[in-house]
Amino acid sequence: MKNEENSKLIQSSKEKCINEILFLEQINTEISKISSFRDNNKKYFRRVYIIQLISLLLIPVMIKLDFTYSGSMVISLSSIAAVMQGISGYSDFKEHWIRYKKVTEQLELLKQELEHYLENENTCNTNDISNLYFQYQNIILQNSQQWSKSIGKSNINQNEKS
Repeated sequence: MKNEENSKLIQSSKEKCINEILFLEQINTEISKISSFRDNNKKYFRRVYIIQLISLLLIPVMIKLDFTYSGSMVISLSSIAAVMQGISGYSDFKEHWIRYKKVTEQLELLKQELEHYLENENTCNTNDISNLYFQYQNIILQNSQQWSKSIGKSNINQNEKS
């Protein structure tokens, strides 16, 4: 009789822990998604910055060389640098990259807490897991609110241009 009760308790605690494992998978999925966004913004920021920097560095060289088309080259390089500055300012690649980096770091810490909890606890305490899930929801909510603000800011800028 006791063996049956013990096996039922073990089974019920395993079922409770399945939710925690699913929660861990959800965190991992969110981390990979946000990491992808972070890496893309970092890549675009660096590309735009390098193109802009090379264009600006070549302008004095073209002026110094003073060949037939140096004036046209200077104008072209200046235009490229101006366009890259506009793209960089409008797209906010650096700001998005930094924001995604912060969100990823927060989720990584939460993941570590959950993994530590699952490794060290014999039973799954729903209060602790609820607190971790509440933290997770707050991180995601803050990220969504920041996106809403940045989208609103770009919409305001577009409306002003119209």
